[in-house]
Amino acid sequence: MEISPGVVAYRQTHGILLLRKLGMIVERLLGQSPPSALLADHPGIVAIRNLLGLPYEFRVASTYARKRGIAVQAIDQSEISLLKLRQVEERLISRQHLKRIAASPGAAAPDNAHRYELARQLLTSPDARLRSAFLQGCRGEEGIGPRDRHLAAKIRSLAQSQPGHLVHIGGWVHLLDDPDGETLYSLLSDLQPRRLLLDPDHPVSP
Repeated sequence: MEISPGVVAYRQTHGILLLRKLGMIVERLLGQSPPSALLADHPGIVAIRNLLGLPYEFRVASTYARKRGIAVQAIDQSEISLLKLRQVEERLISRQHLKRIAASPGAAAPDNAHRYELARQLLTSPDARLRSAFLQGCRGEEGIGPRDRHLAAKIRSLAQSQPGHLVHIGGWVHLLDDPDGETLYSLLSDLQPRRLLLDPDHPVSP
């Protein structure tokens, strides 16, 4: 899975303590002023909870694998992800910051329909220029490039050392056929991997 071992360990231990701290601060704020009345369900608070908890896809995959005796391995790089999590602790989980969230309107919910439509279009488009233009904004240390090479090396090693089928769960951008050959899919193209976009309304298998 596209999650790092360090992040899994952090969220399973320290993340639980931070969630408790977050809950305690929210409870205190809830009893203070009317603007905080809906703070527990504020999108900003929900986003912090999601950052500290194990991702939905990891929990579902782990439950599925455990019932069937299948191994799940976290193979992403830890350094960048752990740095971001520590910044959550330092900058976001404080009474002052949460009071600012309470006084602010909630951000609009992400447009998942638009995101899936973009993913379907780019995954199925034969226009290499269109994919290349989109990927230009995704390259760099935290995006397409070194991270995809790390993931590709891990997947290739697992594919060579373990029999049977290998499934990788991660972000859809890594599935794009990159004219520059830097995405995870492009780096593993010799293995002829099957790509599947898990869009609940319109599953896509390019």
